[in-house]
Amino acid sequence: MLNQTSINATQENPTVTIPGLGAIKGTLDPSHKVAKFLNIPFGTVQERWRPAVKAQPWPGVRDASKCGSTTNDFEEMMSEQDCLNCNIFMPASALSSLKEDQDQQLLPVMVWIYGGGFRAGTNASPLYDCTDMILTSLQLNKPFIAVVINYRVNYFGFLASKELVLDAQEHALLVRNQQQRHWYDGSVGNWGLLDQILGLEWVQDHISAFAGDKERVTAMGESAGAMSISLLMVIPQAHGLFQQAILQSGAAGTSPPLRVENEGQAIFDHLCFRFGIEMELDPLEKVRRLRGVPAKKFAEELNLVETLFFKPALDGVVFDEDCRRLVKDPRAYDPKLKWVVTGTCNDEGTVFAAMIGAATLDAFPAFKSRICPPQDYAHFDKIFGIPETDYDAERISARLVGNGFLKFPSLQVSETVVAGSLAGCQLTRFHFDTEIHIHPQQGKQGEQQHVELGAHHGIDMFFTFGGPVAKRVLPSDKEQAMIRQVQEVWIEVITASSPQSSPLPKISATTTASLLDSNKKEAIVFGKDMEVHQGVAERMSEEEVEFWRRSEAFVLEQTDRGQGRNVFFDVAKYLLTRAP
Repeated sequence: MLNQTSINATQENPTVTIPGLGAIKGTLDPSHKVAKFLNIPFGTVQERWRPAVKAQPWPGVRDASKCGSTTNDFEEMMSEQDCLNCNIFMPASALSSLKEDQDQQLLPVMVWIYGGGFRAGTNASPLYDCTDMILTSLQLNKPFIAVVINYRVNYFGFLASKELVLDAQEHALLVRNQQQRHWYDGSVGNWGLLDQILGLEWVQDHISAFAGDKERVTAMGESAGAMSISLLMVIPQAHGLFQQAILQSGAAGTSPPLRVENEGQAIFDHLCFRFGIEMELDPLEKVRRLRGVPAKKFAEELNLVETLFFKPALDGVVFDEDCRRLVKDPRAYDPKLKWVVTGTCNDEGTVFAAMIGAATLDAFPAFKSRICPPQDYAHFDKIFGIPETDYDAERISARLVGNGFLKFPSLQVSETVVAGSLAGCQLTRFHFDTEIHIHPQQGKQGEQQHVELGAHHGIDMFFTFGGPVAKRVLPSDKEQAMIRQVQEVWIEVITASSPQSSPLPKISATTTASLLDSNKKEAIVFGKDMEVHQGVAERMSEEEVEFWRRSEAFVLEQTDRGQGRNVFFDVAKYLLTRAP
């Protein structure tokens, strides 16, 4: 039975009582059509580098009019313990109906998981204000509820080492003795993912208090957020927490997992070095001292290395197998998934070309050696070309990073859905080609780079959320009209009674070959001319797709042998040589 609420749609401060937790008081947007409840706690971090626990009830009426603290609030006094909160955006009329009619029809729910390379990101970002999406849904008569959850990132959410493993194992013994055993006991380096699961569990437990339907939840995310959702689809303990998924520019195979004994250990050792913690100390003492380092010190350290990305860890608990293998096994997926929507931007790699790839001709051979099997060099040159200038090196790097790290993993998810055993799960593919021009890409010394950004990674966020942030970036009427078209597509996915009933295209392919069929126009295309039409499901050639399969096998083999190089390891190794 739904709880009684104590508001009506015309009040400035709508109030909702969440059974088992307490009352919250939110705000209405200027139109009085959207109710916003911000900084609702769903979890508490009792100690750094521990799994969070469910939020406790609060006394009185909690102010939910302002965004809460995050693990990025380093410039202000912050509490790591209170960073796990969610923001809810919903039609104000649904609250009035909820008060008057306990049997009203519940609304579908979208849970947004932000990106940021697992390094940064917060639900407090003005970009992720869902007011504009809710207003569009009301105009379409397709109302829904949006929930934006926070989760721990960077050192707080994705740090792993042998010392942290020992610490987690000791803590697991303690909670077992207290008869508080959990499936994630002993896990390290995946606290951010566990936060996401806790947030999704909160939605299952409490969204009905906001007239939300827990059986119609769409998990939606971009970049690291999409990668997270793709991972959650293959974590058994996360199954059933959402029924649909929208993956924008990311999938489980986008980034190899953090290896505890390799990259994770290097970063942990580097932190000890930078904070003056002797390497000879007892492992648990190292962890204890690192826990005592103020959060702001970690932020200062993080800001020294712009290229340091973070990743979920292959810890043997949350993940006991490399995610690049899991994503290709249909048996690992939630069997109750109904609809998966996945796609990428046309020029995904341009913003990462210099950072991850090669910005100069001299740097290109080293980058090539990281992703290309030695016996494949001639084939590589045939597909991608041989760079002759710095411009060529960056241009080819942009294609390699975009296609290999983002488009190919998206294709792998698609292959598993259509050719695997996910009975009843529908697949929709999309391509985002719409370009905008904000500012030229700048190099380290401020010089303008040659490679145009195009429809780059993250560009679709402005069109997805709209609102004041997008208005500043996309001021023209044509751009504003495109925002509406993009939102209409996502709202259709979120609110359709079933995938089969939706007019959006679904992939009819049952094999990889049919996915690559250029004669089939079954994907949604957000076009360069700011129109939406249908196009081919996959744009990479079969020859390039097969190269990426061999590349992945090559990198996996190195990983299995404890070898291989990536941004984590190289950066951490470099920093260890620097004086504090």
